[in-house]
Amino acid sequence: MNKTNTKAQITLFVIIGLFLLITIGIVIYIQTTAMTATPNLEQLDVSTEAKPLQEFVTTCIEQVGKQGLKKLGKQGGYISLQGLRISPLPYDSDAVIHEPYIVPYWLYIDDCPSSSSGCSASKQPALCPLDKECLLDGASGEINIEEELSLYINQNLDSCLNDFTSFTDRFDIQKGEIQAQTFTQESGVLLRVDMPLELTSTSTEFSESIPYFIGSLDLKLSTAYKLAEIIAQNQANYTFLETTVLDLIHIYSGLDSDLLPPFAQTSLSGKKVFWITPVIKETLRYDVLPYLNFMQIMNAQNYDPIILDEVSEYTNYGTGIYRHMEIKLDEELYPLNANFVYPYSDFYLNINDETILKPESVDDWAMKLIGIFFEKYEHKYDIAFPVLVKLEDPEAFDGEGWEFWFALEGNIQNNRPVIPGSNPVSFQSGGASINLDDERHKPNITHTVIVKDKLEGFQLNKVHITYTCGKEFYLGDTHYNADLERSEWTGKMPFCQFGGVINAKKDGYQGNGIQFNNHDQTNPEEITIELWPLEEKEVFVQKRTTENIENIDNFGVGAIRIYKEEATNLSINDTLYINIQKYKDSPHEETIPMVGFLLYKSDEFNQQEILDDQKEQLEDAYTRGDLSEEDWQILLDNLEEAGNTQTPEDQEHVLEFVPGKYAVEATLLHADLTIPESSEPICPHVCCGVWPCGDEEEIIYPEQHFSQFPSGGLNINITLTENDIYQSKDILFYLFEQVIPESWDQLTERASLEELHDDYRYLLTPIFIE
Repeated sequence: MNKTNTKAQITLFVIIGLFLLITIGIVIYIQTTAMTATPNLEQLDVSTEAKPLQEFVTTCIEQVGKQGLKKLGKQGGYISLQGLRISPLPYDSDAVIHEPYIVPYWLYIDDCPSSSSGCSASKQPALCPLDKECLLDGASGEINIEEELSLYINQNLDSCLNDFTSFTDRFDIQKGEIQAQTFTQESGVLLRVDMPLELTSTSTEFSESIPYFIGSLDLKLSTAYKLAEIIAQNQANYTFLETTVLDLIHIYSGLDSDLLPPFAQTSLSGKKVFWITPVIKETLRYDVLPYLNFMQIMNAQNYDPIILDEVSEYTNYGTGIYRHMEIKLDEELYPLNANFVYPYSDFYLNINDETILKPESVDDWAMKLIGIFFEKYEHKYDIAFPVLVKLEDPEAFDGEGWEFWFALEGNIQNNRPVIPGSNPVSFQSGGASINLDDERHKPNITHTVIVKDKLEGFQLNKVHITYTCGKEFYLGDTHYNADLERSEWTGKMPFCQFGGVINAKKDGYQGNGIQFNNHDQTNPEEITIELWPLEEKEVFVQKRTTENIENIDNFGVGAIRIYKEEATNLSINDTLYINIQKYKDSPHEETIPMVGFLLYKSDEFNQQEILDDQKEQLEDAYTRGDLSEEDWQILLDNLEEAGNTQTPEDQEHVLEFVPGKYAVEATLLHADLTIPESSEPICPHVCCGVWPCGDEEEIIYPEQHFSQFPSGGLNINITLTENDIYQSKDILFYLFEQVIPESWDQLTERASLEELHDDYRYLLTPIFIE
């Protein structure tokens, strides 16, 4: 071995090592010095004369900062949403519209050229800017919460200061430029506003300079950010949203058209079951996906496991479902409330690429020969749905509370959670279809859409405009055009040779559309769509009993004067189901009311049962010696007072209406009815067709108990005018109550509901309450 060469090699390695060490040191030094030094965050000591002004400015800083934190809390950390792609279709958007706010996705799947499955995407803002130290590791970025809040204070502080008008009689005040900085700390949020003030007394020689002000707000911003990030990471790693929805679909599926289609099942009944995909979508939207609201974070402050009190053969099954909807993130406990909120938004659904779902018949001649018809059901669900997460700091702002919202997207394909990069996600119909929304495929024709309030005639701003041609495409919102002094949407639309519809939707209005085909021969058009404003009305119901009807009949001429007083309120034994639905003037109208089903039920009887049960428990405790006579009497008196003051819980029955024709159907049920046993003698034979003969026989009618007995109802069509909707307050409906039978004779002889409708339909005309 050559020792000289060995020494040379060692020397070379030492030199390289020193070079790397120096280089690393330089990089660390540059990164450290590049960080903005943290300024003084202590409030300045000022003179007694300047103290009121300092307190005034500090109060304004905290007030504006609080406003900004509340706004960014409702919008996933954003105050300005500029740059985000916003669509009323949550599966084609960077955020979920949750009026009056827009909540960005912290996790969703977006199209990307590198993968047919799409790529994981996030609009999660950072907590801190890149050039300063952050309380949380890895939480710094270009778009960040601290700078969003600082900019909001810069833009809005002057409106609170109001030119210091309350101090102009004492000082001449020269104000410098406002420059706010936000600092997230474990104890809360500190706000430093550099705003040099030069104060000169108007009556003395006093003068003072105040270069900056410090405000502080008590909320757990860093904790909320950390918890939100961990929830999003757990969803990305474990797909708990998709797993829960797949479980719910499995629970609510079966070979019945009223259920969801099962993932896979076979039948030998020979009876085929069919489903319609739009109907399935409504079932998922309003009956199944809302169960996501029951999901809980076990690490959150408000974690409260659901316990099923009712013991039955399904108790363990139900308990298991709820336990599966509980999510443990890590071993840490967070001093925040956490809730999942399903927003009832539109979502993407595709099952087998079909609108009508039907089974596959197995063509086996041997089985058919012996009379067995084998039906095979297989359904592949593709779903993309939004879920909102609400974190709450109930102690923030001195007990006022603060909320932080963000959105997550669940994605299922072929009955499995989507893993980006593996299972493809496509929101087009068919793999080889042309994207009609592609700018290259739009006819080069510019159209204008104007949307007006149908009641007052004025133009509406911020209306969502979509175009339907097989699927729905979001075009944009109407905006005010200062040059033309009007609100409009202007642009190109997707190609559609037949069946195109322009839709307009705005919160507080009934959405509507107009048929419009858009192709190369179409001329530029100015399309006007009118929308009715929605009007909320509380719906009251009274019944016309047989006694009320008899009193009106006996009154004679002028009986109309007692129509209003001859009506009866629902009793504690009544349960009423009523459904109100508007007939559409065009197929493109939104359904009004969106959910027109109402339930009326008195809780008074149940409350009395509870009070009686509590009295019985006190009696037992006193008998056992667990209570002294004095304590027993005090508790009894308290229960008596509660019983005297307790009333049925107020039930608000509010629906939204617009002018038009409505179908109103109602069913009245009477609780706990028993018809006693009775008998009736009959002669089985008639001699010569004239007189009875032979032995007399007896028919026995057994006692019959009904837990809910149909006792009345309503089935009418009504037309509500503009005056009815917009000039009156609430609406009162009447329905018929039939005789409540106390015997079999009364049951068979009472007037039917159809007879009451035929004879007294005029008594069902609703009235409006001013």
